[in-house]
Amino acid sequence: MSTVLRRRLVIGVLTAIFAILLPAGCDEFALVDLFYEHTGEDLAIEPGAAALQPSGTVQFSGSGGAPGYSFRVAEADGGTIDSETGLYTAPLEPGDFTIEITDRAGAVSSATVYVAGSTLLRIEPATAAVEQGEKREFTASRGKSPYVFGLFPGNLGTIASAGSVVEFTASSEEIGEGTVTVTDANSSTASARVYVYDGTTLVLIPDRNPIHQGERTGLTPSGGIEPHDYQLSVESENLVYDDGPGTLVQPPDGEYIASDSIGVVRIELANRYDAEEEPETTSLDITVLPAPPSNLNASWTPQGKPEVMLSWSYEKPGIDGFRIERLSEDDEEYRLIGVVPSAVREYRDTNGLAPGQSHVYRIFARAGDYDSEPGSISIPRR
Repeated sequence: MSTVLRRRLVIGVLTAIFAILLPAGCDEFALVDLFYEHTGEDLAIEPGAAALQPSGTVQFSGSGGAPGYSFRVAEADGGTIDSETGLYTAPLEPGDFTIEITDRAGAVSSATVYVAGSTLLRIEPATAAVEQGEKREFTASRGKSPYVFGLFPGNLGTIASAGSVVEFTASSEEIGEGTVTVTDANSSTASARVYVYDGTTLVLIPDRNPIHQGERTGLTPSGGIEPHDYQLSVESENLVYDDGPGTLVQPPDGEYIASDSIGVVRIELANRYDAEEEPETTSLDITVLPAPPSNLNASWTPQGKPEVMLSWSYEKPGIDGFRIERLSEDDEEYRLIGVVPSAVREYRDTNGLAPGQSHVYRIFARAGDYDSEPGSISIPRR
């Protein structure tokens, strides 16, 4: 039998006894005060509701009741919580979960945690290499349908879309790099890089571009004069934060590993097909973005007018600050609500929150003209 159940049983028996012995009209907390010091206020847990990303954390605390609180997650798959401190960690899977607090007298109060999957618009694959005349499908997900697709530059091929899928057909005459874009009903955008090649012209094709600080991307050489002897080199091109150009793994397992620099690095591919001839060369610019904010939390402030407290984690160097945007139920697109410096990790949204609405927030790390992919968090109606 758990400690809480034993307490409840003992208090229940003693309450029945003292209810008989004590005179009528005693204060409602008098019986509890015989065993525990009671605050005279109802037991409460704060925050009463919180929205988290998978694996996100939030600190719960108790007030009122008979101090000496313990915490638990009601659902077996609802994440974990330190029973003494109230520090909660969300599970990997989304869902609605209940956090319970119990005081020394056995009273119980609860809060709700909403763990949601990302709502950010996506298009996959993020990068694709397509030979001239061949086809490749891209799929949009999340965000808000319907989706509208585009291609730039238009001479690289054609697109035909149906619902969340767009089919790209590469030009039979042109080669080069382009972008397949998708825009959703909230005017959010996402894009994928597409590389059209002919199998004979020397090109360098990345697995992903752009990437974030510290990330890596595969590099695949193609074409050029035979016999092929591919070699890679890297140099800083246009950096707003310089931590060095990063490192390379040479073909056949070509790979670029970014440092914590932010900006553009240039990868040069040389095909040394003949020792007595100058190598043929080509280059590829890789954009390295700031790392995105992580561990986003959102919770309603417990009292007064509607306010949302946001918090996040960030460890990488080189950024100027964070940009915070909000999409409310009645909004057609995200709007900027705040900008904070790089040392700040929280923001209180007091910007005209309408009562009874849910909201989606996204937070970007900023460095010069470069923005990270956003971290996103939603919070339900209060």
